[in-house]
Amino acid sequence: MRTYLLSAALLVLSVIGLTLIDLTAVPSQDYVLSWWWIALLAIASESMVFHVEVRRDMQTFTFSELPLVLGLLFASPLQLVIGRMVGEALFLIVKERQSFRKLSLNLSSFLIECVIAIAVFGLIASGSSVSEPITWLAAFVAVGAGNAVSLGTIATAVGWNTGRFTFKN
Repeated sequence: MRTYLLSAALLVLSVIGLTLIDLTAVPSQDYVLSWWWIALLAIASESMVFHVEVRRDMQTFTFSELPLVLGLLFASPLQLVIGRMVGEALFLIVKERQSFRKLSLNLSSFLIECVIAIAVFGLIASGSSVSEPITWLAAFVAVGAGNAVSLGTIATAVGWNTGRFTFKN
């Protein structure tokens, strides 16, 4: 039940955040990515899973930040959100066959990650060209902020579900 509540809270916060963002802002570049390109990039990046063994621990990572960075640089916020959500949903439903509980948490986590990244990127870059260093710094900071929130969300859900977080009266 806590996982569903966390998903709902993230969804509400994301919707509030989306109302504060200009979703129609068009990047100042000549080339603009549409939502379906971002969806394809999201599917492709999630499909490329890399496993790295460090001592006796296995670390797994993907390139899921790639569509987010490209979307920040070359897509409108609305195209980025739609593309990322469609791509991630298709991947998680078709390839991963996630349960509804896991799917709702992952998608709400991806959504809040997008909203945070778009907001931070807009605050730092604010109309800068993709060729300016401030734009790349803004993308780096924005993706880092989005990832921090996403990782915190997943850590919270895992902690709740494994009993590592307990509430005492």
